[in-house]
Amino acid sequence: MQEVVQAELKEKKRDAFSLALTIHDYQSYLGEDGESQFGIVETEYLTDKENLYIEKREQSGALILEKSTVEDLRHSINRELSYMGKQFNTRERAIQFLEEKLNQYVMIDGTIYKQTSEPRYAIITFGLGHNHGGTNYFIENFYNPNISKDNYFNALEFDKMKERAIEIAKNRGDTYDIPRIQESKVKIEVHDPSVVKCNPQQEHGFGNPLFNTWEDVIQGSPDIVTAGLGVMAKTAEIIDGGNVVENTDFDYEME
Repeated sequence: MQEVVQAELKEKKRDAFSLALTIHDYQSYLGEDGESQFGIVETEYLTDKENLYIEKREQSGALILEKSTVEDLRHSINRELSYMGKQFNTRERAIQFLEEKLNQYVMIDGTIYKQTSEPRYAIITFGLGHNHGGTNYFIENFYNPNISKDNYFNALEFDKMKERAIEIAKNRGDTYDIPRIQESKVKIEVHDPSVVKCNPQQEHGFGNPLFNTWEDVIQGSPDIVTAGLGVMAKTAEIIDGGNVVENTDFDYEME
């Protein structure tokens, strides 16, 4: 059954918000000539002292496009309603979903902003170490259940996070990444410390046990060959013991 209904998008003045954070991170975006470019982009996070909001923009894959309009938002929510429609067994449930979605947005002086979760730093490793794959840090708005709480840091722990990232890179033999980490311009600039409430040590877990085991082997290996053989041997040992770890529970916060 289809029906056209009216829904309300909140509208507020800019002076009801303050600048909480500015994210400096790599993104793909359209340059002045209309061609795709990649580089450091600043994203402002506003707060009303209860929630964080960022400007809603249209995207094509990872490419950031123009600001979203009310019509863009209408199309986006309609697509979700269409996709989710089979789960609604009553009109009331569909209307509730629509209102919940719209409550995530607010029009601020003519620009649509979307409610978002608190950004944090995550140190992520790739490959077998010794410059195969590598080590780096990223800015995320959620916890990945595969990554240990020891590799997450809140926006106020930038220096502590960098120290940890360099330590991991050294242990893994990712020597190419150490200067990259030291010189990286990726950062969460904090204007209002009161909005930083993220506490990975209390909120998150120890990550995926199997991945942790692999990482311990890699960080304890003198070279890539030893790391590869060690990972294979440890995996075979786990499989032979019937102790294969599965991680299927993904509980991401809203981005």
